[in-house]
Amino acid sequence: ALSDIEHSVPCHGLLWPVDGGASISAEQRRIVQLAGLRLYQSLAKVLADRRDPEQTEAARRYAITFVLLSERRSKTLQGTAAELARRVTIHDAEGHPWDTLAVWLETPEHQRPDLDPDLLPIDEELVQETALEAPANAQLQGRLVDALGDPPIAITLARVEGRRHDPVVTINLSRSHNTRAILEINESHPISAGARLGHARFREMLLLEMARQICSWGAPLGLDLDLPRAQLVLLAQRIEG
Repeated sequence: ALSDIEHSVPCHGLLWPVDGGASISAEQRRIVQLAGLRLYQSLAKVLADRRDPEQTEAARRYAITFVLLSERRSKTLQGTAAELARRVTIHDAEGHPWDTLAVWLETPEHQRPDLDPDLLPIDEELVQETALEAPANAQLQGRLVDALGDPPIAITLARVEGRRHDPVVTINLSRSHNTRAILEINESHPISAGARLGHARFREMLLLEMARQICSWGAPLGLDLDLPRAQLVLLAQRIEG
């Protein structure tokens, strides 16, 4: 299951390596991502032809999600995303054609119609669902990102209610991919509980384990993450703090 692809492409099904392995390589992932892009390129043709109303509406809905996700990730639209944004029609509250999605993105929020919540990219819902709310935890995330040298991935911290003897930190493999890592902190673990109460020793132990988990997970993906450097930066942060 590839969560970053599964929730964004206009198709559903199962994919597995022909060698029977439990995972795929970075190159195989890129091939799947390219196949997903080609599906969106085919949506542009459906939107241009407009022969079948049902197909056109389905293409419009998938295209909106893809364009919003592309805009959020890169802050600009180009290629297939830009073409789809020009072809997609947005409707007002009464269901009448309003303008294109490209115009909608350039219009101030209070001057444009609302979109169907079901069309919002899954990434936004995931962040809202799993992001930790406490300012202290936001500070933890900031320190971790700084220690990892502004890594080429987004890191989200999520709290889970595990058992006392379960690991203090794990990576949610089903939701993590080569652009986002979901770190789950076991709230029942003594280290996590101590860090939450503000004990410096437990906070530093938690940060070290978070960095170790990210570096270990990212190595097979080819991410340039240096654990010894991250440990030194965490130590420097503590001294400076």
